[in-house]
Amino acid sequence: MGEIPGFWAGAARFGRAVPLGREAKHHGGFAALVERGEGGLVALGMLREVARAWVNHPPVATRGVAVVLGDPLYPRRLAELDFPPPFLCVEGDATALQAAHTSIVGTRACTARGAAIAWSLGAALADTGDVVVSGLARGIDGAAHRGALTTGRTLAVVAHGLPFTAPPSHRRLRAEIAESGAVVSPFFDHVEPRPHTFPMRNPVVAGIVSSVIVVEAPQRSGALITARAANDFGREVFVLRGPTGASASEGAAGLEIQGAVPIDSVLDLLRRRANWPVMTGLLAHLVEGESLESIAQRRKLPVQDLLEAVGRLEREGVVVRRPGQRYALGQGWS
Repeated sequence: MGEIPGFWAGAARFGRAVPLGREAKHHGGFAALVERGEGGLVALGMLREVARAWVNHPPVATRGVAVVLGDPLYPRRLAELDFPPPFLCVEGDATALQAAHTSIVGTRACTARGAAIAWSLGAALADTGDVVVSGLARGIDGAAHRGALTTGRTLAVVAHGLPFTAPPSHRRLRAEIAESGAVVSPFFDHVEPRPHTFPMRNPVVAGIVSSVIVVEAPQRSGALITARAANDFGREVFVLRGPTGASASEGAAGLEIQGAVPIDSVLDLLRRRANWPVMTGLLAHLVEGESLESIAQRRKLPVQDLLEAVGRLEREGVVVRRPGQRYALGQGWS
């Protein structure tokens, strides 16, 4: 059990209208805001009785680790926003917060093509060392998480307190995510999943990272809230082109009009993103025609470990075997 310090628990209850990020920049950082106490909050325009209730708020228990503003583990990009969450409750490895660079989001009612590409994106990006971020929902989110778990780590930002899991069918996936990455909540533990909590969560998914990829999103989709927040935050937004007239991609097509960078496949994305290591890692070496023995020597890994990893990718259709222990991209990459 962890504990959310009283000042930051009070900030969540009484300070939602206060631009904590902006004020921290003006007043010497988040620790300085805490030190200024009641008088400092009144100076920001808060009623004295509200400021007093804020600074006197008791600590709040959480089943995870509480990472608050000013903590070195708090995501740097998120802390730079005007209205960052005062705290994040984390299950798993809290260091994953700092290593997360890309969010993959999309509709729950995705197509088979969308799920395959989300899986492949997750696997490819995690293989470069990125901690892939998504929201643990059905459809695109789940596919992205599962793909990332095959080659690296992923981070799930949930729309409720840590004691809950939405959807319940993702309990096992959630446990797997927490084993190597992290499950993150910007809510107190008692907050249950409700329709209004999901739109509140989505800007956190966008704020943690430097770029957001929308795989599929109809006209009414929470992924569009995430994409709009990413655009407002100055994040890079990519959108997967869908078949003409496909309802699952209508909202995503609108993002392209608004300036999102269109992509047609995983390889297209890797070529377009200049600061990603283009075609590096296990998958890259495979599709470039290297043998497993050569890759094992390059990475100083046992061949048997690579065989097991490639076997998983082959079963998922990400790669297909060619003669001479060579591999090519499977349908999941198209």
